[in-house]
Amino acid sequence: MCLKRLKDTFQAGSLPFLRHTGTIISIFGLTLLCLIWTGLFYKVHTERQQALEDAVRETGNFALVLEEHTSRTILSADQMLLLLKYQFEKQGAEIDMGPFKKGGYFWNPTFLLMGFVDEQGNWVISNQEVHVPANLKDRDHIQVHEKEDTGKMFIGKPVIGRSSGKPSINMTRRVNRPDGTYGGTVVVAVDPYYFTSFYKQVKLGNNSSVALIRRDGIVLARQMGQVADVGQDLTGASFAVEIKKGTEGHYETTSQIDGIKRIYSYKELKDYPFYVVVGVDVEEGPFVGHAVRRHREHASLGQHPEVIAAQADDAGHFGDTDGGFERGI
Repeated sequence: MCLKRLKDTFQAGSLPFLRHTGTIISIFGLTLLCLIWTGLFYKVHTERQQALEDAVRETGNFALVLEEHTSRTILSADQMLLLLKYQFEKQGAEIDMGPFKKGGYFWNPTFLLMGFVDEQGNWVISNQEVHVPANLKDRDHIQVHEKEDTGKMFIGKPVIGRSSGKPSINMTRRVNRPDGTYGGTVVVAVDPYYFTSFYKQVKLGNNSSVALIRRDGIVLARQMGQVADVGQDLTGASFAVEIKKGTEGHYETTSQIDGIKRIYSYKELKDYPFYVVVGVDVEEGPFVGHAVRRHREHASLGQHPEVIAAQADDAGHFGDTDGGFERGI
């Protein structure tokens, strides 16, 4: 637009116009302003790109750290499940749960509950101080083991525990009878807010987001700013599309939940079908917020070249006052 203005100025008259000092100043001012604005836009654009790269790198680093912590927590739960499975297959419901209760050798404060569900789906024994019976036959973390013996741990979607009355992520393994048929399920229930309390330590701005998400898009735990929540289904969100590209990566999108645009980095847990996803607000984050706002402000000015033209015209009028410029010299 600056060059068009310069071209129009040249076409407005013939070569003699160069004798007029005001016109010369106008042309010089326009040229100088064009160069200044071009350099400014380039600088701001470069700053924004660098800030975005910094955000991707830092969220990626946080995703790596959180992936390691989350994997250790899940591994700890699975080791407990294997111990329970072994003891129930050897002793059945006669197992002594004392060592698994608070203060016992196997007690772990990370776990809300540990116990056994029989083949009818009944919660028959646990490490609760006062056992609260319940029937869990309709729960997905129980049904999956009734159907087949996968030999693997299953992690269900967050639910309100019927025995504990608290939100829980149930990690389970199948228990077999001596003949290999289904004999029940051992359960370790983890508080989803254990994860969010750790994720809350990530300092990436007020609107940062950290989440643990199953491969099918179910949110196991998420911390968004000061708000912790669980259980959302992100099947149709950008996350579901992006994870098909690889086990780790980054993308930029607007949240369907709070409408905030973020840069996200994700990383799949090494041995489990879950992803840690870390997001930073492009407007307020420590890496990109300032650069993005500067980019928008200058882009807005760039949409109004009359500002530049008016400045150049003012410079030209300064020399059109009956030789005023020469007298000033």
